[in-house]
Amino acid sequence: MRVAGITTNFQQGAAQLTSRSTDMMINGDGFFTVAPAASSSTRGGSFNFDSLGQLVTADGGLVQGWAATNGVIDTNKPLTDLKLPIGTLMGAKATVNATLRATCVGPATATVLNRTIRFYDSAGNQRTLSLTFTCTAGHGPWGDRRSGHAGPAGDDFNGTVR
Repeated sequence: MRVAGITTNFQQGAAQLTSRSTDMMINGDGFFTVAPAASSSTRGGSFNFDSLGQLVTADGGLVQGWAATNGVIDTNKPLTDLKLPIGTLMGAKATVNATLRATCVGPATATVLNRTIRFYDSAGNQRTLSLTFTCTAGHGPWGDRRSGHAGPAGDDFNGTVR
């Protein structure tokens, strides 16, 4: 018996929910670059941080990428190992925008839609914005009522829901 041929399947797989924030998925064409295996490539995105803070594959390969300088990525520079130094903390950043888009199909009777959006204030505290939309009978527009806090405790929500 002989092998007649080998084919590689690069088709998009289904997204899978995992409990690890380091697991990633490529949507479309592309590969993750992994070293030191002669800069091999993989579509498998099961990663974790090792004891040195380096992003690694299950077999210890170092995930690589281009470093950003002041938010700009220069793809002409060499790839570097992705590393998050142990104990690195980032300051809290408040949520600036949230978008909810919905279409009122105009039912025969009024329809109420309740939604909540979790966001973070400038102190890093999680807050909840409660939204109630009412689609009035006969193709009327959505009305809205909102409540929540965008700033530190006691500050009122200030914004627009469109």
